[in-house]
Amino acid sequence: MKIQAQRRFLDGSAGCRYTEAMTESIDEITINYEEDGILVIEELEKIVLNRGAWTTILFLFRERDRRTGEFGPPKAGLRRYQKFRGLFRKRDAINLSEKTAGVLLEKLTEWFDQGKSPKQDPFASDST
Repeated sequence: MKIQAQRRFLDGSAGCRYTEAMTESIDEITINYEEDGILVIEELEKIVLNRGAWTTILFLFRERDRRTGEFGPPKAGLRRYQKFRGLFRKRDAINLSEKTAGVLLEKLTEWFDQGKSPKQDPFASDST
């Protein structure tokens, strides 16, 4: 079951026309977004990184350029959802372009490379 919740400003007036879909099931969560019947954000793929009251999903998606009407290059996005009163609500989002995804991949590979010893912390006190 999906429920649409329109965002509102602090003064109670209606916010942008973007609506956040809330779902009961993790499998129903999507970032596909339509505006006036036109798909603006197209979900290409998703992977659930962890499940539970706080769920993290990695999405591959692309956005439609409002000027040209064409979809742009793929982007990755991490989304955190919290289950509250039986419904998952988006709580945080990070979008990664091809450039930032490459930097992230490089750094994570460096940090978690099993063949390397951890680097010394330059701020650690040397008590020898």
